[in-house]
Amino acid sequence: MYGYLRRVYLWLSLLIGCGVLCLAVAAWMWQQRRTWPARAAIPLADPLANINQTGVNVDLLNRPPAEVDDILAQVQAGGFRWVRQRFPWSELEPQRGTMDWAAADMVVTACAAYGLRLIAVLDDAPPWARVPQERDLPVAPPREVSDWGDFVARFATRYRGQIAAYQLWDEPNLAAHWGGRYVSPTAYTRLLREGAVRARDADPGAVVLLAALAPTVENGPLNLNEVAFLRGIVTAGGVPFFDVVALQPYGFAYPPSSSPGQARLDFARPAWVHQEMVRMGLGDRPVWAVAGGWNSPPPGWDGAPGPWPVVSEEEQAQYTLESIRLARREWPWLGPILLYTFRPQLPANDPRWGFALTDLQGESRPVATALGEYNALAHPLPVGDYVATPQLAQYTGDWRFSSAGADPPRNADATRRNAVISFNFAGSALDLTVRRGDFWGLLYISVDGQPAVGLPRDERGLAYLVLYDPDDGVERVNVAHGLSEQNPHHVEIVAHGGWGQWPLVGWRVRRERPLPGGGLLLALGALGAATLAVAIGYAVVVPWPLGALYVRLDLVRRWYRARPEWLTVAMTLGTALAFYLAPGDVLAVPLLGFLFLLFLLRIDLGLATVALATPFYLRPKVLVGHSFSPLELALGLCLAAWLTARLLDLGRESFYKPPEPLIARLGRQLLLWPRSLFRVRLSGALDWGVAALTLVAALSLTWAMRPDVARHEFRTLFLESAVFYALLRLAARSARARRRVREGWLLGALSVALVGLWQLAAGRGLIAAEGTWRVRGLYGSPNNLALYLERAVPMLVAVAWLGERKWRRLAYSIAALPVSLALLATFSKGAMLLGLPVATSFLALGAARPRRRLLWGAVGALTLLGVLLALLALTGRFHALLDWSAGSGFFRLKVWRSALMMIADHPLTGVGADNFLYAYRSRYVLPSAWGELNLSHPHNLLLDAWTRLGIGGVLAVSWLIVSFFRTTRAQLPTARGERRAELIGLVAAMAAALAHGLVDHALFITDLAFVFVLLLALAHRPAR
Repeated sequence: MYGYLRRVYLWLSLLIGCGVLCLAVAAWMWQQRRTWPARAAIPLADPLANINQTGVNVDLLNRPPAEVDDILAQVQAGGFRWVRQRFPWSELEPQRGTMDWAAADMVVTACAAYGLRLIAVLDDAPPWARVPQERDLPVAPPREVSDWGDFVARFATRYRGQIAAYQLWDEPNLAAHWGGRYVSPTAYTRLLREGAVRARDADPGAVVLLAALAPTVENGPLNLNEVAFLRGIVTAGGVPFFDVVALQPYGFAYPPSSSPGQARLDFARPAWVHQEMVRMGLGDRPVWAVAGGWNSPPPGWDGAPGPWPVVSEEEQAQYTLESIRLARREWPWLGPILLYTFRPQLPANDPRWGFALTDLQGESRPVATALGEYNALAHPLPVGDYVATPQLAQYTGDWRFSSAGADPPRNADATRRNAVISFNFAGSALDLTVRRGDFWGLLYISVDGQPAVGLPRDERGLAYLVLYDPDDGVERVNVAHGLSEQNPHHVEIVAHGGWGQWPLVGWRVRRERPLPGGGLLLALGALGAATLAVAIGYAVVVPWPLGALYVRLDLVRRWYRARPEWLTVAMTLGTALAFYLAPGDVLAVPLLGFLFLLFLLRIDLGLATVALATPFYLRPKVLVGHSFSPLELALGLCLAAWLTARLLDLGRESFYKPPEPLIARLGRQLLLWPRSLFRVRLSGALDWGVAALTLVAALSLTWAMRPDVARHEFRTLFLESAVFYALLRLAARSARARRRVREGWLLGALSVALVGLWQLAAGRGLIAAEGTWRVRGLYGSPNNLALYLERAVPMLVAVAWLGERKWRRLAYSIAALPVSLALLATFSKGAMLLGLPVATSFLALGAARPRRRLLWGAVGALTLLGVLLALLALTGRFHALLDWSAGSGFFRLKVWRSALMMIADHPLTGVGADNFLYAYRSRYVLPSAWGELNLSHPHNLLLDAWTRLGIGGVLAVSWLIVSFFRTTRAQLPTARGERRAELIGLVAAMAAALAHGLVDHALFITDLAFVFVLLLALAHRPAR
């Protein structure tokens, strides 16, 4: 029977695990709408390459200067910005050490004069540098790479700063360009390494191009396709020695829209190469098309046919324009596109004239005319990364531009529109890269004349981007998404402030694509793995000697529990206090171990210590060189004690039932897991609500903009408070145990209240606000102290008023006095005008006779409200209360509006646990609320839950609140004595928290979360 049940349990667990994993994928694909960032097509520091994408190969060496000027003038008039010129080593250094720079000097100087960016192709070793048997073979590699390195160094030194990119050799994957020998990626890598090192040393700003790889489908040994050759370079360790991969996408007989593949030579071949580059780990390397086109012989040409298929001149022009448009639309990784060739120095019958953009007489052919018209248009920025420069955008105002981006003019004012930048782009999304800092500045942004959809809006409906962030740093912010890719879009950026900060670094144009996988998938996948682990948990074997240990420990526990109550309480509290005050590890570590033993003997007193330590969570204890929260230490000891007790329980059953086989006993226990083994069972709406809130908080880690902050809050607030709640439900079920925990909580409130009163008497540690001195206790703000104390005052008053035992009523009355005084000394308007009056009304409602409950509740609330208003009237805080144009009331309205904008952008998920501060101050803060930027919460429970956890958090918190009041209401009619007083105190404390939570925190602070779950746990009926 048990074997059958174990198999059923195992298969069910396996199915659950698989289901959770499938759910992870579905949930991620439904919820997540992020996108892959587009890779920069070129180095970010070179924005011109992506807007002036076209260029031509030229052949200018050894031409008359007038002819060089004529060619370059035509190139410039055609709108080309890039030229590629071959500088043969054999011509520049015909004899070792004898350099002939005349022709090269003229070409470099002329290109610079016409504003053209020059790609210098260095190859062709001179005969003296080759091996003797290859002296008559053209384009053979040198015998010694050091000779090659010397030439590259001389060239880069002479033309330092004038060369846009150095291409080291040409087409080494073809035997014809490798001295007729077998091609060798390893040998070329040695040549590449030497040339790159020497070029970078001589010209620190050098961009090194890999040798342009020729398109071929062969696999060696004489000719090797581009991917195989590139893979050989990677294997030989050549990756660090080139910045750009150079390819030659000739179209041959195919139109540009043909499918890429290894077996076809066409224009789409770079797409196949790039796919393989991604697999090699080179996906971030730009690719440049340094030569390409379609062959169409000029009219009247009667030369011999070449090896390339021939198209008409009209097809040549059409295919060339289509190829450029396709590359800019589909290939964001591709940089400049250069055609071969402009006006070559070739015989009139050479078939390579079919690629020329001019005829034999130097007149432009249709392809050159079409390209000139294309280049003359104001093209929108294609997909890619850009630094803000004047060449990329139109601007008004005295902007400053540099490699750091753009800096607005002094006194930039959005109302006067004296600092505006605008540009066009083609893509579905736009991100701005901004530099934030500790200054107040804004960028107002519109796309196609409408406010940017990716940003919040101010009171006028204008979309704005906040530049303030005391953490500083450069950040990429999405300002537009979901745009049509069919038409270009116009963006306008209006600066307000921020001069001298260089706030606008640049922008990224991208195409949105679904982002697979991520944090949510990992989180839910881990949950599925945990479920699978539970499925095999029945195989865990607990050592039998634990039973004997339990027997001995049980004797000690019985003896300890028989001691007087005051003695056990004093021992626990005394040990905890001694541990906290112990000056070093020598005393602290043994005391910590002894405290664990005391918690193991009396878990209820351990939980009471956790409740007592709650307001001290910000006062760490240094232990073994690290700081620990006293609250976390106490909770961790309680959890360890409880788990130890459960493990000993299992050992006890194994010890007392020896006739049954051990494996069978363990299987039975774990078959009924978790109810039997750990006695955990979700029973009632409150249990399910706490579990749901914890789960939603865990899921929020996947979409939080600051995951590190979200993880910290999840651990310290959600997870640890849920553990505290679970331990209360499991280990403090009796009325006596629950009373000890309650008294631990109230003792902690009394302690922090006494600290506040001492501050008031000594005049130390006070906060001055609106002409009033306010106490803050152990907290950084008086409001935080008020939020904690206002939950304790109703419970103290309820037991003092309605409790059974006189000595307990007296003790609670004495404690209520300093706690109430400290609460009043905080001068918290939320506590005095909302929390305390509402709590008083609920106390009166619960204590009065049924027919007079409403009357007494209203009278009590109004009376206390009048007294508190009179108290506030004596201070400046009363006058500020009536002023909604400034002060806290003004900022409450503004932060609520900002929170609603935040919710509108993230209705399902919110921005993540404890991420409100970072989203608010850097994105959603209204321009009119700049005086208070660092708000960590929206000062409203509903808005707080929604912005942190999304709609799931709102539902979970609402469920818990409704379930709490239903649970307590069901017990009040039959409750008597101490239990009735406790229930009334619980209801009044929760009402005070919710009332104050309309304008401040209610739940999402560590101490408030622990008190919240404590109220939930105490609302359950105590066990007999």
